[in-house]
Amino acid sequence: MKDLSEMMAAGESETLEFKKSTSQLERALRAICAFLNHKGGRIYFGIDNGNVVGQDISDQTLRDISQKIRQRIKPEISPEIGVLEIEGKRAIEVKVSEGANKLYYLDGIAYKRIGTENVVIPPEELEKMILRKRKIRWDKEICEGATIR
Repeated sequence: MKDLSEMMAAGESETLEFKKSTSQLERALRAICAFLNHKGGRIYFGIDNGNVVGQDISDQTLRDISQKIRQRIKPEISPEIGVLEIEGKRAIEVKVSEGANKLYYLDGIAYKRIGTENVVIPPEELEKMILRKRKIRWDKEICEGATIR
């Protein structure tokens, strides 16, 4: 894995997102949901535009992040949350692996990661993902009113 300074220089990617502070937790939750439905990823709070700005961190800060993730993302997950010291400043790392139980939803909405964007999964793609998860193939479904000649 690249070290954090290299990742900061390269910028955000399909598996990496930076947030200035936990005041941006709402947007970070979308990214976490999208990472779970993609390849996994990391979010850093206290880094903005490739610069370490630092983050005030208390035990309560870490609990709040963990609780919001567990309460609002379903099925429930337990991400790795840690504190880093970079350039004499503190930052928070939230790491999630690719979800084992795809699909994941934030407040009932499924997101996916495309490049550096978190986008809502369109209904037709969502339907295919649900069928795939249940291992149901459309060509094995009963077609009401169909006859065999």
